Amino acid sequence: MNDSEGSAVALLDAPDVVRAIESQDVAITRDTLESKSKYFAGSETSEKPMLAKLLQFHVLAGIWKQDTSMLSLSSEKYEHPAYLQILSLGPDIVTALLEDLLKTHDDWFDALSRLTGEDPIPPQDYGFISRMAGHWELWGRRKRLLR
Repeated sequence: MNDSEGSAVALLDAPDVVRAIESQDVAITRDTLESKSKYFAGSETSEKPMLAKLLQFHVLAGIWKQDTSMLSLSSEKYEHPAYLQILSLGPDIVTALLEDLLKTHDDWFDALSRLTGEDPIPPQDYGFISRMAGHWELWGRRKRLLR
């Protein structure tokens, strides 16, 4: 990874997020995020920090997916700086992780377990991505994080 890629992975504030989106060609818009009103819990003051977290998540997820797409070892994927930054965003992004998992079937299982402290996947379903995603979907619906 060169220096310019590394700077995109550094902890992002709002102006950095916009620059990272532009430089990484991440397909997400403010309208898209604002339409997901379920992410915004309550007052107007909570909207801006949550919007920033969601922007960070989507930028970092794009970087992580791009940088790790050819890696076969999960441990290498989970040690990537962008992945660690995603975890640092905390449980506020669990709904975004669940939605991305259901849409892409990307490997968010470890992140979901770390952020929630739970693992709804029975041992017999490990390795079956669709089943694993289905268990997290049911978990998200029971917790009212998904519709």
